[in-house]
Amino acid sequence: MERLLMGRKLAGRYEIEKMIGTGGMSLVFRGRDTTLGRPVAIKVVTMDAPSDEARQDLRERFRREAGSAARIPHHPNVVQIFDYGTDPELDLDFIVMELLEGRDLKEALAREGLPRDRAVRVLRDAARGLAAGHHVGIVHRDVKPANVFLVRSGDGWESARILDFGIAKPVEPGEDADLTRTGQLPHSPAYASPEQVDPERVATPASDVYQLGLIAYEVLAGERPYDRVERARVQAGDAIPLPVRGRWGEVPRHLREVVEQALEPDP
Repeated sequence: MERLLMGRKLAGRYEIEKMIGTGGMSLVFRGRDTTLGRPVAIKVVTMDAPSDEARQDLRERFRREAGSAARIPHHPNVVQIFDYGTDPELDLDFIVMELLEGRDLKEALAREGLPRDRAVRVLRDAARGLAAGHHVGIVHRDVKPANVFLVRSGDGWESARILDFGIAKPVEPGEDADLTRTGQLPHSPAYASPEQVDPERVATPASDVYQLGLIAYEVLAGERPYDRVERARVQAGDAIPLPVRGRWGEVPRHLREVVEQALEPDP
């Protein structure tokens, strides 16, 4: 796919220059909007479907969800979406976004982590970005460190932007409730809220808050709050006290109370 797209111009306007990221459903490229002459990030959807009908359902869902994400007003803590569409020649769906320079929180945690003061700033930025979506009725559903992007400004200040509102969905399912979800994973298992693993329950803004709570614990303590067995029990509805791992006991109580409230199993 990378070789196929390199140097191509999607929809006669967006020129592909270099691949800069991959995901389970997409490839992300550095590109150029040849109409406005500005650099952009171009996400190309690569998820396959087992039938033409399933592919059409996925395409319709993508278009509705991209349109929903584009409704979020420009916000300093949300990556801005400029355009979305389908290239008629390659029959590929794509989203055009602002091009960010920096690294995601997953990379930062894998390397050296964040000092507490910077961690709190990043978490506050992430909360504001999610709230911007919630204010217009959009639930993210996949809040994880890889979707929190850290942008360093000229003075060294590191701010956070929320990525991937393009796979978000409206709070109220509306007409798209009848669309199939073939091949679509609406969350990352390690950061799923209890209601997200229950097909009978609906994800709400509280689901995003829970996921951000998991990230907050990990950023502040240096470890995830639950191991795989504990996480499965929590997601199954068992009442498990929040463990004390890593530096969690050193975190000031007022911060711990905020995270503990975010991780309440009842949305």
